[in-house]
Amino acid sequence: MFTSKLRLNLLNNTHTLRDDIHAYAAGCVLTPALALSLMAATTLADAAQSQPGAAPQSTNTAPAGNAPQAKLSQQDASFLAEAARATTSGQDLAHMAMQQAQAPAIKALASKLFEDHGVIALKLKALSQQKQRQDASVPDAAQQQEIEHLYGLQGEKFEAEWIKIQTKASQDAMVAWSQEVANGSDPQVVALAKQTLPVIKAHLDYLQKLPSGRS
Repeated sequence: MFTSKLRLNLLNNTHTLRDDIHAYAAGCVLTPALALSLMAATTLADAAQSQPGAAPQSTNTAPAGNAPQAKLSQQDASFLAEAARATTSGQDLAHMAMQQAQAPAIKALASKLFEDHGVIALKLKALSQQKQRQDASVPDAAQQQEIEHLYGLQGEKFEAEWIKIQTKASQDAMVAWSQEVANGSDPQVVALAKQTLPVIKAHLDYLQKLPSGRS
């Protein structure tokens, strides 16, 4: 039994193994059988250390939950980044309309968009972290420019321009989500796109029913 234990330790650290053997021998009365076992174990340790080309065995075992994720395809990685930017920008635009729009229909829709984009953003963030992707939720330069443009507008001009920008953003999102569903390869990323695509489509449907001006 002692020899079996030594053989298992040998696979992890031969230096520690020899030290354990010597310490054990120093504190025990050696019988002939025990002496032979200790000698055999020490010989095995020396042989393992001196074996040419033998790769050292790591003693650190990573937890199963931290196992490296398979590398995402370009399609899946691009979708996660683009979707994160789209949902953040969508929340920013919706928040602006909640504060600045005067038409009840636009304010109500903006509140719905803000809530939906927030839910999708949380799901995207969790999945991106699971896939070990960097946070890409900051709107890009074009999205930021649109937001800054809206800050300078008021009343009907704001509402008309908001509908135009938000509709275009929803159309772009429809394309991105649909491409991921059709061409994605990671099951979890594709599943998230499928799950949230109907929400994106509903946003576009609502926006296209709004008048260009104040309702």
